[in-house]
Amino acid sequence: MIPKNTKEYIKNKKNQGLYGLNFIDAIHPGATLQEEIDFFGLTQKELAKKIGYSIQTVNRIVKGRESINTDIALSLERVFGGRPSAQFWLNIQADYNKKMSKLNELKETQKEMKFFKAKIKNTFKELQKGGVFSSYVLNNEDSYKKSIIKIKDFFGSYSLQSISGEVLLGVPFRKYDRKKTNQYNLAAILKIGEKKAIKILREKDVKKYDKNSFTQKLEFLRTLNNKKPKEFLELLQKECLEVGVVVVYVPNMTNTGFGGATIWIGDYPVVLLKVEKQWEDIFWFNFFHEAGHILKHSRKEISINFNEKGEKEKNEIEADEFAGKILIPNFDEINKQVGKRLPEDKWIEIVSKKTGVSKSIIAGRLCNTLSIEDIWKKLDKYRPTIKEKISFV
Repeated sequence: MIPKNTKEYIKNKKNQGLYGLNFIDAIHPGATLQEEIDFFGLTQKELAKKIGYSIQTVNRIVKGRESINTDIALSLERVFGGRPSAQFWLNIQADYNKKMSKLNELKETQKEMKFFKAKIKNTFKELQKGGVFSSYVLNNEDSYKKSIIKIKDFFGSYSLQSISGEVLLGVPFRKYDRKKTNQYNLAAILKIGEKKAIKILREKDVKKYDKNSFTQKLEFLRTLNNKKPKEFLELLQKECLEVGVVVVYVPNMTNTGFGGATIWIGDYPVVLLKVEKQWEDIFWFNFFHEAGHILKHSRKEISINFNEKGEKEKNEIEADEFAGKILIPNFDEINKQVGKRLPEDKWIEIVSKKTGVSKSIIAGRLCNTLSIEDIWKKLDKYRPTIKEKISFV
């Protein structure tokens, strides 16, 4: 029983969403067993004789020193006429064991507090702001302990130190030592994508992935870029599911430079894409870049595509080339036919009509092709950004 002088403290804890940290109600089933013994007017010795166990065993259970196993639970059900049932005893024993494990874990969080504050606190706050965790202020030891447990539950990780290197179904992803990259924010984006993909696979009738069908589908998917974002975002997911490819839209998180990624869940390829505040041409390039990884590269390595330019590995270069050829086939030949001396605006309009590709994609390709100062700024009018908001959960 909790003393009266702690009631105000507990009330404040509840208001802060922190109640349960120091007052986890771990009640051993032995207390309930003693109540039943008293109700039936038995002694511990008499109960021991009825269930076929020693009085010492019954006494240890009552005092919380021994667990109720399946055999004892069935015997108690028989003695008490089916109420409480054997399942009742097993449930409260399991509940007690779980809560005791939580209490032990709570003690261990003290060792991880310094690491959390230095490395993961900002990631936790972003996830909290996105609605992954309830809102409360990190201002005391209890709040930090609660947050450490929550972040480990979110990542499915036994320790904070393992989060940035092992987050996707136990499969490690390679760390990317890029300037200003927050490894924990990056890990969070991947974990959010994984969770969303698993939900889709469990709740929807997703057809088995077929490489040939996906390859054939790409030509149609290429035509969606002329539609409005709200429409093409929905259609892209729907059409890809028909060939066993799961497309997931992930939220923005600071200091990641994240554009897209490819992971595999079982036999299903999963494409994770940044959407909100992403340029439409970059969004489409990133999708077909990830399609290139699915069709050309191994399932074993998680491929992460960053928006910033930088030195790229062979697989990333191949995926870029694949995306370029899908989006604007025979680009060099078209460029020669149209003529390089045309003003950029006219060039974009003509090539867009010839290829059936949006002006946004043509403008993006032109910016990447030409080494002209301020070309991105000049053609920015052709490159709208996607405004649809993506949830964290």
